[in-house]
Amino acid sequence: MPKRKGALDSPPKEHRSGSAGDRPGSWLAHLGDAERVQPPTTETGERFVHRFDGEWSRCLLVAAEPGQALPQIAEQGPIVVVFEGRLHNRAELARLDRQDAPGPGADARLVLNAYAALGAEALRRIRGFFALVICDAERQCVLCASDPLGVYPLYHARVGHDLLVSPAIELLLAQDGVSRDPNRLSLAGFIVDLAPRQDETFFAGVKRVPPGHSVDLAAGSPPSRYWDFESQHIAADTRDPVGQFEELLRQAVRRCLDFGPAGIWLSGGVDSAAVATAAAREAREGAACAPWALSLVFPDPACNEEHLQRLLAERLELPQLIGPLEDFAPAEGLLRSSLDLSRRSLAPPQSFWQVPYDRLALAGKERGCRVVLSGDGGDEWLQPPLVYAADRLLALDLSSLSRLRRAWERYYPISRRQSFRSALWFYGARPLLRATAASALRRVRPSALDAYRRKRLVSSLPRWLAPDPVLRASLVERGLEEAATPGPEAVYRRAHHARRSQPWLLYSVETSFERSRRLGVRILNPLLDPDLLALLDGAAPEVLNHGGRAKGLARELTLEAVPALGDQWPRKVHAEAFWLSTVRKEGPGAWSSLGGVSGLGELGVVDAARFESERERAFARPLATAEPVWEVLSLEAWLAAGRSGILPPCK
Repeated sequence: MPKRKGALDSPPKEHRSGSAGDRPGSWLAHLGDAERVQPPTTETGERFVHRFDGEWSRCLLVAAEPGQALPQIAEQGPIVVVFEGRLHNRAELARLDRQDAPGPGADARLVLNAYAALGAEALRRIRGFFALVICDAERQCVLCASDPLGVYPLYHARVGHDLLVSPAIELLLAQDGVSRDPNRLSLAGFIVDLAPRQDETFFAGVKRVPPGHSVDLAAGSPPSRYWDFESQHIAADTRDPVGQFEELLRQAVRRCLDFGPAGIWLSGGVDSAAVATAAAREAREGAACAPWALSLVFPDPACNEEHLQRLLAERLELPQLIGPLEDFAPAEGLLRSSLDLSRRSLAPPQSFWQVPYDRLALAGKERGCRVVLSGDGGDEWLQPPLVYAADRLLALDLSSLSRLRRAWERYYPISRRQSFRSALWFYGARPLLRATAASALRRVRPSALDAYRRKRLVSSLPRWLAPDPVLRASLVERGLEEAATPGPEAVYRRAHHARRSQPWLLYSVETSFERSRRLGVRILNPLLDPDLLALLDGAAPEVLNHGGRAKGLARELTLEAVPALGDQWPRKVHAEAFWLSTVRKEGPGAWSSLGGVSGLGELGVVDAARFESERERAFARPLATAEPVWEVLSLEAWLAAGRSGILPPCK
C-alpha cells in the first residue's frame, strides 16, 4: 500500500538522541512484528531501530520528523526507554544506581536504571515534564506514561498487532491503518462542556495516555494511575504559608526557566502577577535573566488593566512589551482569525483571544524568549471551590461563611447584596437542598431520580445539538455519569475532587503543548506544577484565602514585592461584555466565510437547519447561550480543514 503524504520515512543512520529543541514531541514509536516494521527509506528524518530476540518477535522503530532530533533513547539488554522531556530529580534517581548525577542528556538512562531496579513502581519516583515509552521484551510489556499533569501529552493507536505511540497526534493520523474518523461524542460534548473520558481524543482511532497514568499497550490493559494528589500532599506551614507558597512557586518557575530565557503573559490580575513576582526574584538572585513582561491592552474600559500591567513591570524591574489588542489582532478580525487557527490546529482553540496572544508570544521570541509563562490554573487552584459556602453553612460556621462572603465581595465585581445572595443561596443553601433531595429520592425511588435527571439533562441540551438519536442518547448517558448523588455533607468534597480531572486542565496543557510546537517557543504554566498543586490541593480553604482575601497566598506574595498595588488589589476583571460585542459585530462575516455547518451536520452532531435559525438570536443573548454557538463554528472550521487536507482528512 503506498504511503500517504506525511508518513515517517528516512534512511538508516547512526543512532543519536537529544532534545527536539524548541519544537518538542515530533517523533513516533512503532512496535510490531519484526518482518513488518522496516527501517525508513528516504533521505530525511532520524530513526532508531531495535530488534528484540527470543519468543517476543518484535521490532521497535523510533522515527522523527524531518529536521527534528530523536527523543532520548537508552537500551540495556531486553529494555529500551524512549524519553522526551526534562527530569527534575536527576540526583535522586542517580542514587538508585549509586551513580553521580549525570548531565541533562542522560535522562533516558536514569529512567532505564530506575525501571531496572524498581519495575513499574519507578514511575512514582520520577519527577519532571515527560512523555515516556518503556519497551521490555523480557516482561513482554510496552509501558507508556505521561507526566502528572500531561505537560508532555502522549497518544497511541493500534493497527492490527502493531502499536504506535507519539506525543504528536498528527504523526499517528498520518500512518497507514489509523482511523481518522472524528469522535462524535467528544465533539458534541465539547460544545456543551461535557467532559470526555481522559483517554479519549477528538479522533476515534487515537487514544490518550491520561496525565499521571501509565498504560501497558502490549497487555491492552486500561490506564493505571501512578500519581495522585492524596499521596503527594504537602502539609501547609501554618506559621508561614506565604513563604511556603513562594518557595514552591519559585521552584515551579525555575523548572520552566530551565528551557531558556522567558517571557510572561502579564495581565493586571493576581495569577500572572504572582508568576512574574517569582520569576523576578529568581532573576534578582542571579538564577535567571529577567523575563519579558508581554502585555495586551484591551480597548474596553471594563477589562483594560494597562495601569496595573505597567506598574507591575516597572516595580518588578521587568522589560516590557505592551501594546493595544488591535496591534496584535489580524486585519480580518478576531473571529475569522480564530476560525483560521481552528483549521490549522489539532483541536479547536478554546478562546478567540488565542491569536493575538500567539502573536505576542512570537514578538517575545524575536526578543530572545524561548519560553512564555502563563497564569493558567489560578482561578481553579488558588482559591477553594465556590461551594465551600455550602460546607460552612452545613456546619453552621457562620463566621467562616461571613469571611468567605467578604473575600468574594473584595475580589469579584459584585455588590454587598450579591455577595450575601451568592454565599447564602447560590453556593450555599441551594446545592445543599439539591443534594438532600437527591439523596432522599435515591433511597426511596432511585428510578424516579434517574428519570428526573434524564429529563432535565435532555431539556438543557440545545435543540440543534445531536439530532442523531444514537448520539444524543450517548450524550445524555455521559451527562448522567457525571451527575453523581453526593449527600449534603459531600457537596464541597466532590467539587474539590472534581477540579483535578476537569477537562479545562487537560485542554489547557495540551493546547500549550501544541502552541509550543507550532510557534517554536514553549508555553508553560507554573501554577500547574505538580509539587505546587500538592500544596494547594491539600491546603485548608482558610489557608488559600489567607488574610481573608481571595487567592490570599498569591496576593500577599505579590503585594510584598509591589506594595503600590494597594489594598484594593486585585479585582476580578471579566471580558464577557467585550466578547459578546465582538461576536455580534464580527459574527455575520465569520459565518459567511465559513459557509454553514455542513460537516457537523453530516456527522449528526448538529442539526444544520435548526442551528441556522437560532444562530443570530443566540449571539444576542447572554454568554452561556452564545458560547456553545461559537464552539460550533470553531468545530466546523476544524472539520473543514480535515476535509480539505490541511489536517489528515476525516472519512
